[in-house]
Amino acid sequence: FGRLPLSEVLEPAAQYAEKGQAVTKNLSEMMNVFSGRLKEALSGAPECEEWFKCFMPEGRAPMPGEIYKNPDQAKTLREIGRTNAESFYKGDIADKIAAYSEKFGGYITKADLENYEPTWVEPVSVNYRGYDVWELPPNGQGIVALMALNILNNFGPSRNDAESFHREIEAIKLAFAD
Repeated sequence: FGRLPLSEVLEPAAQYAEKGQAVTKNLSEMMNVFSGRLKEALSGAPECEEWFKCFMPEGRAPMPGEIYKNPDQAKTLREIGRTNAESFYKGDIADKIAAYSEKFGGYITKADLENYEPTWVEPVSVNYRGYDVWELPPNGQGIVALMALNILNNFGPSRNDAESFHREIEAIKLAFAD
């Protein structure tokens, strides 16, 4: 719904990918756990080699504070921006996606990407403490945030304490349950 060109919107992310970003302790720990589970579950399946090259270039999860760079992601983001996403659906990126899918027995074809058409929907909103909060309706999880905010509207403002955190967690749990 914005007015900026896609190339301009994607450029900050491309710069982070190119120049790098310090890895947080939490991200490092999560990547360690996830990569271990992935290695165990797939027992070195060749289709995962690229994931490990991309996200674990040193053969391990990046350490906290280490600068993680992903120059290939920067290149891809810039191509998507430069072509206004045409490359993703009909160009070089689409060719690479389809070839990778075929190589490893996947189901995505170049025709699938070429024939994709987004479905435009009207956003939905709730007013939370004087602010209109907008989300796209299902099939995403944005509706959960709006439902949780509606529940929380029945209580006083959050006080950054255990009771408030508990109330917010319970509101989110109820919204997800619905």
